[in-house]
Amino acid sequence: MKTQNVVSRTTCLVLTLALGGCVLRPPEPDRTIDGLQRVRSSRVDLVYVAPGMSLAGYRRILLDPVDVAFRRNWERDHPEVTAEDIMRIRAEGARMFREEFRRELEEGGYELTDEAAPDVLRVSASIVDLDIYAPDTRTPGKRNYVVSLGEMTLLAELRDSVSGDILVRAADRERGREFGDLQIANTVTTSAEARRAFAMWAGLLRQALDAARQPAADGS
Repeated sequence: MKTQNVVSRTTCLVLTLALGGCVLRPPEPDRTIDGLQRVRSSRVDLVYVAPGMSLAGYRRILLDPVDVAFRRNWERDHPEVTAEDIMRIRAEGARMFREEFRRELEEGGYELTDEAAPDVLRVSASIVDLDIYAPDTRTPGKRNYVVSLGEMTLLAELRDSVSGDILVRAADRERGREFGDLQIANTVTTSAEARRAFAMWAGLLRQALDAARQPAADGS
């Protein structure tokens, strides 16, 4: 009887794995199909770079329009959110992303441009898997209380604007701060958290550009 119970438990475990009850993610590859090499980063979840690439020659940034996509089934899980609300959130997210990138880069002495040139780095970015835990539908008298406001993932590619060559491909997941107690979630608080994440990502790009220019500034 004991042996039969062990076999039954083992069979259930196998079935659970087979049916997807436990998903084992394979390790990320060290090289992409288009030849980018993975590098380890303590700041970004995944980073792939072209062998021998350098950002030293770039002084201006061409930022493509930013797309914003919600987590799968997010709309189903939030039936109180209308199609108009979703379009508004996506548009506001794209606008805030561009504003924070412009502010951070211009403070670092980098100019945003709409033209391709040898000194222009093209940045293509998307926000995916956006998960707002308590969306603000602007319903009078309604309040949502949460411990964390949400999470989202940045997908980004850096390209040479003239040749189109991919220099860097990155992905990073950012989660809203844990407050430790309940906080009111509304448009103001969720926007502030989104801007914090966008500014952080823009700051990483600025730091990478600054670091690439450092040897020239030192005369080496």
